[in-house]
Amino acid sequence: MRPFMADRQIVRGEVIGDRFVLESPLGKGAFGAVWKATDRQNGDATVAVKLLFDKYRQDKKMMGRFLQEAKILARLQHPGIARSIAWDAEGTDAYLAMEYIEGETLDQKFEGNSRDNSPIPKEGIAWICDQLCAAISHAHHENVVHRDLKPRNVMVNKRGARPFVKVLDFGIAKILVGSEIDPTTVGRVLGSVLYISPEQIFGKPIDHRADIFSLGSILFELITLRRTWARDDNGRPHPFHKPITVGEHNSHVAVLRRISREARPKASAERPDVSPAVDAVLAKAMAIKAEDRYGSAEEFAKALRNALLDLAPGEVSEGGSEDQTLTVPPVQSPVLRKPIEVRPMPAAPGPPPAEVNPPAPVAVAQVVPVSPSPHVPEAPPSVQPPEAGNNRLAYLLFAVAAVLMAVGAYLGLR
Repeated sequence: MRPFMADRQIVRGEVIGDRFVLESPLGKGAFGAVWKATDRQNGDATVAVKLLFDKYRQDKKMMGRFLQEAKILARLQHPGIARSIAWDAEGTDAYLAMEYIEGETLDQKFEGNSRDNSPIPKEGIAWICDQLCAAISHAHHENVVHRDLKPRNVMVNKRGARPFVKVLDFGIAKILVGSEIDPTTVGRVLGSVLYISPEQIFGKPIDHRADIFSLGSILFELITLRRTWARDDNGRPHPFHKPITVGEHNSHVAVLRRISREARPKASAERPDVSPAVDAVLAKAMAIKAEDRYGSAEEFAKALRNALLDLAPGEVSEGGSEDQTLTVPPVQSPVLRKPIEVRPMPAAPGPPPAEVNPPAPVAVAQVVPVSPSPHVPEAPPSVQPPEAGNNRLAYLLFAVAAVLMAVGAYLGLR
């Protein structure tokens, strides 16, 4: 290990771990810095490298957190979670290399919407919620609780790019062993104050439902473009794009009291096109008692999608995650007049849907023409055969007409 250097400066062009060449700084915090870099072992692919400052390498607790994040990311393999590439804490530098994500945080993405008073479409919110909850659900199934979910730790695509949602920064995440809570979480308040769960405030044991609380707080902000637990001078939720000043309304004590004791805020009071059903879903996600919240991130995502888009139980919006059974009556091609057979097409996930309430459960189908023999003329319309009595009368009239015609012809010859 390189000797400890408290004042060492990280510079462009430096090679980390004999592999990653630092290109430009992406961010800096109290404990380390994140750099954009190229991976010499992977065709100079672009990566993000998180470096722990030298002075914290002597801090056992800080090194423990750094190693924990590296190990957690190594086990979480999900398209909605920033992927781990390599890490090392014993060599020249303590670093964690991750996939480089070209995008914006939720804070950056929707700051303009808040400034312009332009609500985010409800379909888009539902889609972000689906993706975000799928990633967090994967972590929970791996017995990992994030504990620091906030808009700044969620990255989405820039305008015009392929839609995605990525969860970042598992730096204070905790691994749950079986059904037991890691004892080091008890009595410690970690996580950003505006998104921290009541049980974290009171130093109680936590489980995955602490993340459900944070998800509810984030989604309230996307729906209303106002901060869930911060207040402006009029006592309303604070505008999303404005800096929050610590003062009478937003002291740490005031915010923590609001989270742990006061009534849950109502999204419908800030956005008229939102129904009370959305208020109920968010209130359950942000319930003061963990046992009163949704049991899983998937359950919360489904409930919020249904409430946002005014869907009945079992009904699915276009782009939803459930199977859609749609039926279309058989038709004929107006040009080729070919017979067709209809096969149901399975629903597939896609980008955020464009319409709010799709027409009710008719459903999508895939139409497959059945190839006829070439040059087959169009069949004449079918007719109902006449009844037997009508047949005899027709033959009789035909015979009489034939006799009359024959007589006329004979007389004409004479």
